[in-house]
Amino acid sequence: MPKAMNPFLLSIAEFSRGADFPVMAVTAQGEIIDINPDTESIFNLQRNDLVGKSVFSFLSDASIKKVNKILLSSSKLKKFRDHIEFITAEGVLTASLIFFPMYENEVAPSYFILSLNDPHKAAQLQIEIDSANRIADLNMKRLHNTNLKLVEARRAEQEAIKAKEHFFASISHEIRTPLNGILGITKLLSNTPLDTKQQEFINAVINSSEQLLNIINDLLDLSKINSFDFKFDNLPFNLQQALLNIVPAFKIIASNKKLSFKVETDPEIPALLIGDKYRLNQIINNLLNNAFKFTLKGEVSFGVKLLGIDKDIARLQFTVCDTGIGIAKQNLDKVFDSFTTVSSSTSKIYGGTGLGLSISKHLVELMKGSIAVISTVNKGTCFTFELPYPVAQLQQHKLPLQPSAKNQPGLSTVKILAVDDNEVNRFYVSHLFNNKNIVVVTAENGQECLELLKTESFDVILMDIQMPILDGYKTTERIRNKLNLDVPIIALTASLVEQVESKCLKTGMNSVIQKPFTKETLLMAIHQFVQTPEEEEPATEPAPMAATAINMNRVFSIAGDNKTMITELISLSLNNIYTDTQKLGEAIDCGSHTDIKAIAHKLKSTFGLYELNDIYEKLYQIEELGKNKKPIPAIQKEFIDLQGPIKEVAKELERIKMGT
Repeated sequence: MPKAMNPFLLSIAEFSRGADFPVMAVTAQGEIIDINPDTESIFNLQRNDLVGKSVFSFLSDASIKKVNKILLSSSKLKKFRDHIEFITAEGVLTASLIFFPMYENEVAPSYFILSLNDPHKAAQLQIEIDSANRIADLNMKRLHNTNLKLVEARRAEQEAIKAKEHFFASISHEIRTPLNGILGITKLLSNTPLDTKQQEFINAVINSSEQLLNIINDLLDLSKINSFDFKFDNLPFNLQQALLNIVPAFKIIASNKKLSFKVETDPEIPALLIGDKYRLNQIINNLLNNAFKFTLKGEVSFGVKLLGIDKDIARLQFTVCDTGIGIAKQNLDKVFDSFTTVSSSTSKIYGGTGLGLSISKHLVELMKGSIAVISTVNKGTCFTFELPYPVAQLQQHKLPLQPSAKNQPGLSTVKILAVDDNEVNRFYVSHLFNNKNIVVVTAENGQECLELLKTESFDVILMDIQMPILDGYKTTERIRNKLNLDVPIIALTASLVEQVESKCLKTGMNSVIQKPFTKETLLMAIHQFVQTPEEEEPATEPAPMAATAINMNRVFSIAGDNKTMITELISLSLNNIYTDTQKLGEAIDCGSHTDIKAIAHKLKSTFGLYELNDIYEKLYQIEELGKNKKPIPAIQKEFIDLQGPIKEVAKELERIKMGT
């Protein structure tokens, strides 16, 4: 039975059964598909005796010819009605034949309906069917219009997402570019002779700029995650090499904080995986930063092991554990919430936006992984996350060979060409190296760069990407294809590295670093290709640390290996400790809550410089007690408890000062 399962055809059959007058539903080939009880009575036959039979067996000869003629010409008809004669047990019945197509645009009809013995009711039936068809047509038009609106809405949504992505990329570039200049020039300034007050101002600018950079990075990531517009690279990478970009920095932090830092990697992990190494690094960095931030003694450990390989998919488990302050059980379900820290006091003491763990969780889940945390207060915390990575075959994915400084002959002079349209950035790079054997030449745009390369040779080119006249991509293509030079080119970008790296490498650049960058980051990138004549920062023994967990990391980040500046910072700190501690005691004796609050606030910053978090927290409590005008005896008790630790810190700082 043609199209017997079509929903519309079935509805016609159901209608014929429910009609209150004799109705028969017949296919275009004449096969009876359904009848109602009134029709059974007319023919004096049961439904099963009629359904499936040919209607022609019940027609008179004249009607058979008429119906055949109708069927032969039906492809040219839209509507048809005529009278035909049925032969029944009780005689000849005249019936009204109504024909209509199943679809408005159908070439041949699918079926027709016979209304027996009552032409008027048959006509009414035709009217109802025509009305149903008109309603169906109207609904189809509405559905079509709705679909068009949905397509348009989807297109508008895609355009909005692209506009948002472009906006954030532009904002990222516009903020990072001046921020690179602020951080770079400020750090250069911090290495010049400054008095105590000037050094204090410079330190505030550096710390504020670094906090701003971290907030920008977190907000950009969170925005892309929330808009479901996060893209991941699927490129081959070596996990061991990726970890080399992370582990050394944390070893330095561990040394400065007198913490043990253990790293274990599974030797069974495949040599080459496919995925986004930058996002993996971001997750590991977030977790390790948290671990070191909240750990004052003991150890931090990082491990990665292979859980198994199934159908060329390696599942890896990463673990970051510490012996830090821990997280209360009731707060464990909040650690992954955006803008959330486990307590307000933790945020005030340790800082942070509360976005790192939230972003890490989103990244893990977007990469089809899972993350979990277990923790005990005052014992430590352990984060574990699992990720799947396709295993790449070495013969299918060869890693690009990069020149290594170890394979380069030593150079008496290294000549660097820095190409950047930002004047401050050019100034920063040109004054970054305190080495007469490192020569920096600058160019304002790609066109100037090409002109210089026609007359001079360089060992390394630092190439900004977004520049007027000729951008970094086009400049690099011309260096490779027209000038035929193979000089190493390091891209400097204010965009996210993962957004531009693929295009940078494709156009012929060798490496990419993100603005704002430090001197150390830039030197590390240059050393991949050229060995500089002298190391700017030779390895030195770190200053001895006190048993009170004095952390000199921030001091070193400000003063570098400038012993005079280190001594000045320590002297300033000691002066503040002696003076402000005495003033705080006097304020408590006088019962001046206003002075208690102000002096405690100032004094805690001094101890915060050395990450002496226990003393910092005590002073914060005293500040809050003064702010809320709590009883003086309670404040006196907190202050007395601090006397011993403060004296021990001062003694240790005096010893460090003598050793510098």
